[in-house]
Amino acid sequence: MEFFDSQFPGNLSVAEKLYAAIDGEGVVGFTGAGTSMPAMPSWTALTTTLVEDAKDSGVMDSTVASSLLVDQSDLLYAIDEVYAAAGKSQTKVKVASIFQSLKEATEAHRLMMGSQIKKFITLNYDLGLEMSYSELYSRHLPSITFKSSQEFNAWVLRGKDNHFPPIMHWHGICEDSESIVLSGSDYSEFYDSKQNNRDILRSLFEKERCLLVGFGFTDPFITNQFNAVMQRLPSENRHFAIIGVKPSTDFNCQLERRKFQTKFKTEVIFYPVSFDDPNPHKELISILKQFSEKRPRKYDVKQNNNLFTDGNFNKIENDVIGSYRSDLFEIDGRSVYCEPKLWLGGPASKIQIWTSTISTSRANYIISAPSEYGLTTLGKRIASEILTSGGSVLISNAEDIPNYRKKLLQDSRFVSLNSLSNPTIIFDNFSFISHRRALKEFKAAFPNVRIIVLIKSSFSEDLVNEDISELVFEQVSLLGLSRSDIRSVVQVLSPYASTDMCSSAVDRIYDDLLQLCIPLTPSNVIMYASVLCKNGDFTPVSRLHIVERFVADALQRASDAFSESFSYINKVELFSDFCYNMFESQKINFDISDWKSFCIKYKSEQLVDFNHMDIMSDLMGGHILTKEGNVFYFRYRMFFSYFVGRKIASDISLLDACLEQDRHFELDGLIDVICSTMPNCDKVLQNIEKKLRDSLSEFYKKYPIAGVNVHENRKWEIGNNEENIWEKVAEKIEAGPASTTELDELKTSLASEQRTLDQKVSIIKFITSEKTVSRLAETLRTALENARNMSAVVKISSIDTVIKSYSLAYEVATIFAPLIAERKYVSWNGFTYINLIENDTQGTSEHEKDRMVNLVFQALPTSIAKNIANNFGSRKLGAAFLEICKNRDKDKVYQLLGLALLLRSKPPGWLEVCTGMLAALKKDDIFMMFALSLTMNQLRNETNTAPEVQTLKQFVASIRLRRDANLKSPNKNQIAKAVKTLDEKEVFKNN
Repeated sequence: MEFFDSQFPGNLSVAEKLYAAIDGEGVVGFTGAGTSMPAMPSWTALTTTLVEDAKDSGVMDSTVASSLLVDQSDLLYAIDEVYAAAGKSQTKVKVASIFQSLKEATEAHRLMMGSQIKKFITLNYDLGLEMSYSELYSRHLPSITFKSSQEFNAWVLRGKDNHFPPIMHWHGICEDSESIVLSGSDYSEFYDSKQNNRDILRSLFEKERCLLVGFGFTDPFITNQFNAVMQRLPSENRHFAIIGVKPSTDFNCQLERRKFQTKFKTEVIFYPVSFDDPNPHKELISILKQFSEKRPRKYDVKQNNNLFTDGNFNKIENDVIGSYRSDLFEIDGRSVYCEPKLWLGGPASKIQIWTSTISTSRANYIISAPSEYGLTTLGKRIASEILTSGGSVLISNAEDIPNYRKKLLQDSRFVSLNSLSNPTIIFDNFSFISHRRALKEFKAAFPNVRIIVLIKSSFSEDLVNEDISELVFEQVSLLGLSRSDIRSVVQVLSPYASTDMCSSAVDRIYDDLLQLCIPLTPSNVIMYASVLCKNGDFTPVSRLHIVERFVADALQRASDAFSESFSYINKVELFSDFCYNMFESQKINFDISDWKSFCIKYKSEQLVDFNHMDIMSDLMGGHILTKEGNVFYFRYRMFFSYFVGRKIASDISLLDACLEQDRHFELDGLIDVICSTMPNCDKVLQNIEKKLRDSLSEFYKKYPIAGVNVHENRKWEIGNNEENIWEKVAEKIEAGPASTTELDELKTSLASEQRTLDQKVSIIKFITSEKTVSRLAETLRTALENARNMSAVVKISSIDTVIKSYSLAYEVATIFAPLIAERKYVSWNGFTYINLIENDTQGTSEHEKDRMVNLVFQALPTSIAKNIANNFGSRKLGAAFLEICKNRDKDKVYQLLGLALLLRSKPPGWLEVCTGMLAALKKDDIFMMFALSLTMNQLRNETNTAPEVQTLKQFVASIRLRRDANLKSPNKNQIAKAVKTLDEKEVFKNN
């Protein structure tokens, strides 16, 4: 019988409307308890179980229990009585365990997941929908809950044509008992005390067309919340429901249908239920079968790679495995999870692999990553996917593997794997040195068990030891977080921050960590993001702040508040002295005897007392140090530079000796620490600047190219395509800023990320042959950015010298333009150029060669200018940039570089100075075009506040006025009029 239309007239008509909605904008599945029956209890059965358990355990009076069992008109109140008797948390844990017992999806789950429903929200606590997805499509499907408001917003935005999103468990999930909304008081707190939850639900019903399945007339959600939400919505019937009813002579189908249309704005397909049957909702299956046959799901096999927090996977019923959720970082109660970045062979490989591939394959894998990259959590994630897809898996610490086959065969955990189909074992904390024999013995004892090995190592190591090469392992590397992952973390920390503010924080976190050579591990990113985004606000700090935060977290204790204690500052000074002694001795690691001997001497000289082992424990626990055997190493090499730098900065005699012997160049990051720690770092900056000026002078003596400028007197021709130029400008401005995805891809530096993989401390002597202009310029640039304080004279002089080094980069590129045009990569004497110009023709004729050379010449000025803006355009130095750019005596290349710095830093008064720079140019000067290009790049690809966007538009208008009307210094009224005209032409639309 098609949709029980003869029993419930109108069902078939509603079904046709439902098909039309699916074919149009799509529908959202909203499921209730009926879809999980009979495997899971109904509301009535669950309440009965809880009441009887409370009575049987003696915590509820039998007369109260009997009354609740007889009168089941208010199930929510009955559960509140159970809360009062047995305890709220205890009851929720019991309910969670009931719904965790679901072993496989129900037929209703499979049929709904096999139908064209674009996403699901469920009130059920079980994971039946997730199981059905894994069963049907051999892929893992995560879950989210109401706790994840940020991720729920992302879930709402997922449209019909997107990858299939996670399952939204609106009333909680069995994996997290505290999330469960169960009783009347829970409902009141969830919907009444937290009005935002009702608003979110209302927003869902306003924006989407929903299909409610598995609900009955007496369902608490239908009688209370659905009614309250839907009555305030417009009168049109947007939604659909498949509702079970108990047929009776007094049931008026048309009246009930009109009631749903009026109260709930919902068209209903009714089906008969029988509460005398073990599965009262069994007729729901016949409707869902027809539904799935008429509108089967067209599955998109692409991997869903987006970040969702509070992701849930099937509970792994094994104490060794537990839940990966326990390892996740939490921010304001919300777990943060990013899709792991996995590459076959290593980060240099271009073959990406997904966890779903690893979980469904039968190949053996060795997955490698340095410490703190999340290997253990990844192992639990893979185990979860294996289980949800119907496989068998065991996670074991490699230390627990016996070295002998006899002991292996006596271990019940391992022996049980032989009786399972396609079993997998995951060995965590594996070491080839300690466990290779155990691995070989295990494989010999259990040849049918697939092995996944998790090993903490550097990417430079060969993952497969020769002794086990015959086992044939696929090598996989786990990488750190990407820029897009960092953006997701920032959005969780500051959910209400604007896109520009969020991008600023992402830039700082990504660039600062890489410049400090600190890897993009979850812990590092979240710690720094927490510093930057305090209380949801973006608070800029120096790069060294994150290092100080690491050190403070490691060494600071509550007892430091007492003046009598050996405080955090004392510990830093102690360890700084120790590190400086290592630096003097050219040592990069130490053992415990070195530390003990130093501390004994320090106590004697300073007449202080402390427990040296407690401090060492703090350094280890705070991830400052790591240990291999009896040898201690610095986890990140920046820590060694930090402690050595603090010691040098605190002692003027050490600083003088260091500068005289050029020792400040021996450690990566040492100069940054010294400049950020000293109250005035003029002496250090002057030392580096003098070396850079001398190096520039020596370079020009050896290669007399000073003043080379192939663009001097070149014209920006005014021709027939003039309007086309401004039309393109209009198109770019109208398009607005580039998307965050584009920006994250554009600004990703794979080379810098790769550099963080090597954390070995190196002490390098600074010899004359290495005093290249490029290296000294980079050193002076970072010193200026990190300087705590310096005089104006030294600041301006140092910045001037850095800009001159970039001018030299332009001059060198000019000489090498023909070579750059032929190659993708040119490096000479410390200068490196990468040719990213696309050449579709790939011609070898002289004409094509000349064309490519001209393209290189055309791109050079803006390319060098963008580079200095990206690397040096700090707002902190904006006032100094402004002062330097007021000087009109510099050549045009120098002024273009200064313009790029002003556009990026945007200090007060920058527009007037930049407009003055235009006045010095002829209206057809090629540098006018370069200025426009830099301004459009700043508008399109960089972070700007709303007022800054308006000022940048005014500068574009100034260029247009200079170009068209030859106005050297347009006044405010002229600029305002020009901007208004451009606005009327929709040039600046949507920017």
